[in-house]
Amino acid sequence: MRNLMQMPFGLATTERKWRLPLIASSLISIVLFLAATLSLKPSSGSYFRIFQVDEQPLHVEDSLTGQSSLSLARPPRLACTISGNKGDGARMPRTLQAHYHPRNFYVLHLDLEAPPKERVELARYVRFEPLF
Repeated sequence: MRNLMQMPFGLATTERKWRLPLIASSLISIVLFLAATLSLKPSSGSYFRIFQVDEQPLHVEDSLTGQSSLSLARPPRLACTISGNKGDGARMPRTLQAHYHPRNFYVLHLDLEAPPKERVELARYVRFEPLF
């Protein structure tokens, strides 16, 4: 009888062990969230500053080229590596054409196992293709 009475008490203490960490982590999360949101408040007091026209350029590139920030955004520049193994020299031009965008930069790489003939053909294709 004594063991049966101790069992619910033991279960009750193990069931309550999760409450303290939950309350502590919740309080810390709330404090951090409030600190982050209060520090992001714009100086003008308006939360809709995104929709206002700003005189300063939004991007560094705009200030360098003298373009207005109101113009349409250009697509991003990306640097891509297209890598191939032995025998992929014939497939790499197709892959390059499928992914090509004039603003992006591409590095074409063939493994050391690829014969020099494939490398020369790939370089010749890129050099003489009018698209590139």
